[in-house]
Amino acid sequence: MTEQGPRRRRLAMAGGVALLLAPALFAITRTPPCSTDEVQDVGVSVVAELLPAVTAAAERVQPTLEPRCLRLRVGERRPDEISRILSGEALTDVERTDVWIPDSSTWLARHGLSGLSLARSPLVISQPAGTAKADRIRTWKELFDHVAEGGKARLPDPFREAAGTELLAAARTMIADPTRRTAFVREMGRRTAETSASLDDTLAVLPERMVWKHNTEAGGRKIRAAYPAFGVPMLDYPLAVLNGDPRRRAAAELLRAELEGEPTRRALLAEGFRTPESHAPSTFTADLGVFPSPPRVLAAPGEREITADLAVWTRVNRGLRMLVLLDVSRSMGSEVRPGRTGLSLLADFARAGLELLPDDTDVGMWTFAGSAGQRPWEQLVPTGPLDEQLGETTRRAQLKQRYDRVKPLPRRGSALYEAFLAGFRDLSGTYRPDRTNVLLILTDGVRGSSGLSLAETVRRLSAEVSPQRPVRAIVVGVGDRVDVTGLRSLVAPLDGMVFTADEPSDARRHLIEAITSALRQEPTG
Repeated sequence: MTEQGPRRRRLAMAGGVALLLAPALFAITRTPPCSTDEVQDVGVSVVAELLPAVTAAAERVQPTLEPRCLRLRVGERRPDEISRILSGEALTDVERTDVWIPDSSTWLARHGLSGLSLARSPLVISQPAGTAKADRIRTWKELFDHVAEGGKARLPDPFREAAGTELLAAARTMIADPTRRTAFVREMGRRTAETSASLDDTLAVLPERMVWKHNTEAGGRKIRAAYPAFGVPMLDYPLAVLNGDPRRRAAAELLRAELEGEPTRRALLAEGFRTPESHAPSTFTADLGVFPSPPRVLAAPGEREITADLAVWTRVNRGLRMLVLLDVSRSMGSEVRPGRTGLSLLADFARAGLELLPDDTDVGMWTFAGSAGQRPWEQLVPTGPLDEQLGETTRRAQLKQRYDRVKPLPRRGSALYEAFLAGFRDLSGTYRPDRTNVLLILTDGVRGSSGLSLAETVRRLSAEVSPQRPVRAIVVGVGDRVDVTGLRSLVAPLDGMVFTADEPSDARRHLIEAITSALRQEPTG
């Protein structure tokens, strides 16, 4: 399915409510003649490559604003950051944004919005200009086969770049074999980390403008764009209004009109962008690796297609982020089998579990035990990648050392519910949408008589759980005093699982089952 001609959409508002953003590096236009407390800002968040042109347009518009107490503030923001705020996945300090200009309407589609295209740049297959004819990749199928078979490539991340979202959509429509499609998505996930690879000698999928820019800059080996005949995805740089306030909307309309004018058009052509009608800059030549003819354009994916594609990506590629809560209360020093305490068994399990996890897994460790007047948990290892250096050793090595040395606290009772709630809040507050966020609790399930009750803990969890920040819970209990029924009630708000184990091998098997189940969950964010 293809779309011919420019993708020009109506301006859209997000429920009449302005988006709130953290302060960034903002280019503040000249202040209109008002006292400071009268000036109202009209925030414009724009993708980096359009920042100079949009800032210049705002400077030209500023003197014409009515009333003259409005001030255009133009700032660079990554589209994925704003998208996360719109979806509720990220909370930040406030900086009003009334106008959003990302690089693609696919960002708007994720939130049911639409906008007006300001410029265009098709996604192309880039490769070194000297590539032998027999080795050149000219079609999406050739690219998909190359990547699925482990070939080297530099590919965009669909959670961070619109180009990645568009590439996933193309793969969905063009790779009929599900096994082959899964292989491509998995290998694409591995290639998104290769952003530092030089374009001089690497196959890549990137905007046409970047090919032109690379070849016009001094030094380096030239690269060449391939435009598959089947069609190419198109970045369309839309403008969307996120605020229904009449005055701010009027200012946004004036800015939009200026951005459609000849000065901005010339500025964007000079930076290697096509016009909204796909007219190319006069500098586009075969010598610079790009071609002026308008390419055939693939239809952009809609909101439901994007959600489905990202769900597939997540299931195939998402990593694991896990916070381990280890019970060190006095009951954990009791024998659960001859010669073995509950704590020693669970520490053995935790060490064995580390062997299952790749280096890019994020893991942290807390211990917990009740104590009057003190916080009942302690962070021993902060959450982060297992291969990250922490002082003289890696996080993986530190975790092993902690498990080797951990001891029960003979004068302290359990604080299971308090620690569980705190661990959930920590993971939810630092949630990563590209990973499965798991709270792992290792305990004998014995609960003291003081502190939070089960009912109150479940009530608080139920009130705080967020579909946009799903946290899975896994409880592994040891000993004959584990309250399985109570633990299942505890983890129910998080769609959690409870296992009991008497041997480290049992716990290892249960962990594999639980993590596999969590990774297969359909993402809800």
